[in-house]
Amino acid sequence: MCVHALLFFLPLFPLAEKLKTIAIRPPVMFGECDERFVPSITKVALKFGGSIPKLAGPGGKQQIIYAGNAAWCLVRAKDALVENAKNIAGYPVFVTDESGIEDTTRFCQRISRANDTLKLRPSSYQIPLFLSYFLAFLLELIVKALHPFTQIRLPVSPCGMLSYMSSIMLFNRIRASIYLDYEPIYSEEKAVTNSALWYERWYQDYCEAQGLKKLKVK
Repeated sequence: MCVHALLFFLPLFPLAEKLKTIAIRPPVMFGECDERFVPSITKVALKFGGSIPKLAGPGGKQQIIYAGNAAWCLVRAKDALVENAKNIAGYPVFVTDESGIEDTTRFCQRISRANDTLKLRPSSYQIPLFLSYFLAFLLELIVKALHPFTQIRLPVSPCGMLSYMSSIMLFNRIRASIYLDYEPIYSEEKAVTNSALWYERWYQDYCEAQGLKKLKVK
């Protein structure tokens, strides 16, 4: 993605000039083409009858962003580099939208309510964070100790994942608003509607590929 973006921007600047860049930093993205965030949670929920286990106690609150708004910020960044590079080039810019700041399990439930096929809900029980973290630490320790023999690696750090799930993650887009003239072009309602269609299609394709019976949990 970075290489393609660089090739896209290079023709905008004369070869004699120094390359100017902006570090766009969105939080976790959801929406079209998401194959990791909500799909990974969905795969776990399917093993529990559509219930998303609450592994980090009551959970935290995470700020997320719709992919369409993150993409729009990249367009605004490109324009800013052409028109106003001296004021913003070289700086990190956090980008957010109007997506609700809530527990990830509640967000997945809200997305599922907007479609007719995939229905998810948070589990009625909560595993205390200290217990989950202790077990995650043991898992990482065992996998690391056995790696020379098994060559197994964890795709993500369980401890890191639990830390994220239990934390309050907030970002400020003031720099994007001032220097990139960025404002979200998709409302929260439109973002959820578009995303629900994508995740419903992903869910149907996943069930067909895995030979699974589609769940419909009320």
